[in-house]
Amino acid sequence: MGRGNVRPTPYVPRAMSLTQRIKEKAYDLGFDLIGIAPAERAPHAEPYRRWLANNYQADMQWLARDPQRREDPRCVVDGAQAVVVVGLSYFRLDPPTDLWRDPSRGRIARYAWGLDYHDVILPRLRALGDFIEQETRRPLRQRSYVDTGPILERDFAAQAGLGFIGKNTLLISPKLGSYLFLGEILVDLDLEIDEPASDGGATCRVSLPGEAKRLGTCGNCTRCLDICPTHAFPAPYILDSRRCISYLTIELRGAIPPELRPLLKNWIFGCDE
Repeated sequence: MGRGNVRPTPYVPRAMSLTQRIKEKAYDLGFDLIGIAPAERAPHAEPYRRWLANNYQADMQWLARDPQRREDPRCVVDGAQAVVVVGLSYFRLDPPTDLWRDPSRGRIARYAWGLDYHDVILPRLRALGDFIEQETRRPLRQRSYVDTGPILERDFAAQAGLGFIGKNTLLISPKLGSYLFLGEILVDLDLEIDEPASDGGATCRVSLPGEAKRLGTCGNCTRCLDICPTHAFPAPYILDSRRCISYLTIELRGAIPPELRPLLKNWIFGCDE
């Protein structure tokens, strides 16, 4: 048989791994970011305990309950091996400028402009959990959280490669910024673990014009700390809730301290623009 008569080997697409299928399903469900972190003790467990020791949690005493469960997913889900972390951007709308800049009108944090994010994200997260169980064809021990359970979620989001924790204590995705809702599935399943990413590119489905700037830290920038009207950051990476506008207008059950009231200006719920 001549060389020209040899039948070419047909191309067979490589089957996606379970982890890849989970990520594709997350995007199909509408999430913008997805990554997998190991179910191990959170890297910032000790700094978190020092934060509590300084009473920076103010009256939010639930933040001090069950620190072991908050720090280690294996204390929540027996046999947990992975934390599936998803992110959904809420930087969707721009308010009319005349309303946003009118000092006579109360201002509400951007994240609260739409539907309750718990009602939006939790059903999708549970659908993702159901998908994982269907794909593995066995019952799984799993737990889903959307700001609804004890977990240092920003730590695990950073470990999963969704972004890095900035000096303002928020998770920052270099492509999507810090306007993110986070959700987690703690599961007793051996999945492919993502590397903590410096640019968030591998875990982001959103394409932006131009080359995304590769970041892993805030560098020398302190603009978000400097602009805080109540000076709620005694140091980079440390938030004093007792001076935080979000705490004062949402979580505080008593009266706002008189010395802080003028600094709030017209914020009535939260402080993210």
